[in-house]
Amino acid sequence: FMEPLYSGAYPAVMVNNVGKRLPKFSRREYLMVKGSFDFIGLNYYTAYYAANVPCQQRNLSILTDSCTTYTPIRNGVPIGPKVLELKNKY
Repeated sequence: FMEPLYSGAYPAVMVNNVGKRLPKFSRREYLMVKGSFDFIGLNYYTAYYAANVPCQQRNLSILTDSCTTYTPIRNGVPIGPKVLELKNKY
C-alpha cells in the first residue's frame, strides 16, 4: 500500500484485483503523491502466516482484494506468545 508514495501509482496487482473500485489519480494527484514522504515508520504489532487463495470476481471487498488468507496459528501452534504471556513477562 506504500507504492503510490514512492512511484505515484498503484501496484499492477492491486489495479488488477480491485479494478474499477480503485480511485484513479489525476496527473496533479500523481505528482502530489509521488515522493511525498519525509519519513515512513513501521509499527509492528503481530505476525501471521499467510497463504495465497484464488481471486474471485464475486464477493469483492477490501477483505478479499488481496487474494490471501492468514492465521496466527499453524498446526495448532501460535506464531508467537499470546498477549497475556507477554504482559506477565514484562
